[in-house]
Amino acid sequence: MERAKEILIRHFGGFTIQEACGGWEDDGKLCQEYALVIDLSDTTAEKVRAAADEMVKTFRQSSVMIQANPTRTEFCSGA
Repeated sequence: MERAKEILIRHFGGFTIQEACGGWEDDGKLCQEYALVIDLSDTTAEKVRAAADEMVKTFRQSSVMIQANPTRTEFCSGA
């Protein structure tokens, strides 16, 4: 996870990261793998793809899933 954090800081300056377990069925067999769920805000699709490309290479993955949802980020410091 530390290497992932280094990549994210370099590309975005900040992030939220959670450890997760991914799973799917393949020929009737349950397959599972360790996964990282990364939340980013105020960025571009190009920056996300560049970081994902680096993670594919660094962690020798066949792919990295990118899910984009329109959001608005705001920090509230109280009244």
